[in-house]
Amino acid sequence: MATTSSQAISLVPQDVISLSNNLLLTTSQKVAEVFARRHDNVIAKINTLDCSDDFRALNFKETSSTVEMPRGGRKAVQVYEMTKDGFMFLVIGFTGKKAAAIKEAYINAFNQMAAQLEQHHRADPPALPAAVADQSRQPLLNDAVKAEIDRQAQLLSARTVNTTLICLLFISSDCPVSVSLH
Repeated sequence: MATTSSQAISLVPQDVISLSNNLLLTTSQKVAEVFARRHDNVIAKINTLDCSDDFRALNFKETSSTVEMPRGGRKAVQVYEMTKDGFMFLVIGFTGKKAAAIKEAYINAFNQMAAQLEQHHRADPPALPAAVADQSRQPLLNDAVKAEIDRQAQLLSARTVNTTLICLLFISSDCPVSVSLH
């Protein structure tokens, strides 16, 4: 899986990254394996990350995996799937030259898989939805698209007018004001 040359480490992307629902993911098991850490310690670290609930929900998914036991049985163990952002948040605290080299190799593996996925999508674009592919419905879709464009243009125009009026009011006043427009 990993090869080393002094401090350079190379990972085979398909060995550490998988594609699920158009998301590139790795697992807590792979992280433990590559960083030579006990899996239960990696799980404990994930469980105590000081991140927001939203970040955790977007970047970590709890699941389980069945592992072979030394004496022949099987056991279900807790595993986390994580995105590249989740991975980076988790391993940011892993220190040392070897850990830095592994982090760099892991990030390169994520990037290589993303590039392969992008190349695949360019070579084989997803099929158009049936509603778009159905030529008989095309005039209805064109009308809907035009209506949405007009609606967005009106919203943009209203925002521009409001922003212009606010600016003119502040320019004409003598008081210094700081404005943040969203």
